[in-house]
Amino acid sequence: MRRLFIIVAITMATATSAFAQMKTEPAAQAAENTTIELVPGMKYKVLKNIYDYKDYEPSIYDSRSPGGMGVASFFIPGLGQIISGEIGRGLAWVGGHLGAYVVTGIGASLMNSAEYYDAEDMEKTGTIVFLAGFASMLTVDICSIVDAVRVAKVRNMYERDLYKKMYSLDLHPSVNHILTPTGSQPTAGFTLALNF
Repeated sequence: MRRLFIIVAITMATATSAFAQMKTEPAAQAAENTTIELVPGMKYKVLKNIYDYKDYEPSIYDSRSPGGMGVASFFIPGLGQIISGEIGRGLAWVGGHLGAYVVTGIGASLMNSAEYYDAEDMEKTGTIVFLAGFASMLTVDICSIVDAVRVAKVRNMYERDLYKKMYSLDLHPSVNHILTPTGSQPTAGFTLALNF
């Protein structure tokens, strides 16, 4: 009987210290503290109210790399958002970039036409339109990169919590009594619980 109590005490102390050392993820806390239920297929505009991208910590289980999504949006603004599953958001960034590109082209066209027609006013207007379009393109590019990184971080945290909620595996120490011909005998062991 004394050995049984020692085994149970050691098992419980080990389990307690293991649970105490586990780090509670801020994303999981945020998901538990809100009244919004996590369901598959949620969009970023809802998820950004649940998760803060600043709380993101990389994990080997993440399905997308925030840096990779930023690089994708560097080459094609909005591509990182599209890869992350936010197609409408990504297409909006693509449209914004194309709009700025068109404005830049109009400005360049006005500057070239001014040389042909020898008109100073047209050249000044063309320069202003070209610079405004170019500044807009740069702004859209930079904002798209930042947004793609944030979207990837938030979606990674959401997927972690969603899968954690869908599947959980717990191991708990247990003490049971077994009936033997001589009476009841306590036995120590572990209980494995799989929830899905």
